[in-house]
Amino acid sequence: MPSTYKEYVTGGFVWREDLREKYGLPKPVDMDTFEAYLNGIKQHEPDIQPVAVGSDIQNALAFSLLDVSRGSIGSMPYGLLATYDHPEDIRSYWGSPEQLEDLKRFKSWADKGYFSKNELNEKATNQEKLVNGTAAAMLGDNPTRYNQTNGNMKSLHPDWELGYTPFAVATGYATPVHPIHNGFAIPASSKNAERALAFYEKMVLDKRYNLLTQYGFEGTNYTVDGGYYKMVGDANTNGFPREGMQGWAWRNPEFMLFEPSYDGVKAIFDQLDKVQKPDIYTGFAEDYTEYQAERSALEQVEKQYLFPLLAGQVKDVEGGVKTFMDKAKKAGLDKIQESYKKQWLAYLSESGIQ
Repeated sequence: MPSTYKEYVTGGFVWREDLREKYGLPKPVDMDTFEAYLNGIKQHEPDIQPVAVGSDIQNALAFSLLDVSRGSIGSMPYGLLATYDHPEDIRSYWGSPEQLEDLKRFKSWADKGYFSKNELNEKATNQEKLVNGTAAAMLGDNPTRYNQTNGNMKSLHPDWELGYTPFAVATGYATPVHPIHNGFAIPASSKNAERALAFYEKMVLDKRYNLLTQYGFEGTNYTVDGGYYKMVGDANTNGFPREGMQGWAWRNPEFMLFEPSYDGVKAIFDQLDKVQKPDIYTGFAEDYTEYQAERSALEQVEKQYLFPLLAGQVKDVEGGVKTFMDKAKKAGLDKIQESYKKQWLAYLSESGIQ
């Protein structure tokens, strides 16, 4: 069942707007202005971590930077890169001059103290760090989650404010969610597929069930004020915040409740509608049967040799990249990339994408 609600989950810069205004820092709209903001935070608020990164460092740093600066078509695995304008030109980003340049950027961030040296072991989410005030920015998050983070933060600190700039300002385009994003699926092996579908239908179309599983108990977890959702208590005491079950697959636009601040997200969506292009990546389904063993081996190599590079923990970046590439190739990187490339090009041909 395809997603029921059109939205954008493309990335964007997130930062503490109240601190930016307080110190007259530049508004982040690209990597250079984002770095200038981080530098200002480091100078004026030395006790606050300028940017939250977290243990999922590849998504938080590498994929976000590839999105905003390298025009990546999507978060391709195995160090591969293809751009939206030239999807057929799929190549290895790992080991390239571009990767070396990006890793040196992250190393400079670590050296300047923009993020913690213990980031790979961090348990708190990046959003939680913004809410509790231990970090002042994120490199990438989507408009809806930014809004939720801002709401949670303001419930605890009413004087604080988050700012947001979608990556589309820098890239010139944005892709609304693919039909399978936040979609609902029933396994082919299901013994009672029709009952599973009936349950899904109930969750979507029955207003009582839908509101209960999306927002909790009215009067206990939320109230409706002027047609808007209002949290009871705050993020620490509520017990079931808005969409606390993460039931995105059974959203019903006719029943959905939003906070007043969501009007700002809708404004972002309206802005992105003007530059929207279809998502031509998410519909691709990879088959890694023939390189499953190599895939598992490569995953371990990434964790051991690539993640420390991303976290700025390797003094000799060029030497670290060489070591990582040597280990990756021994794990079967070339075989994996070649098979993935063939599948990707076949997908483009079958889908009529040029």
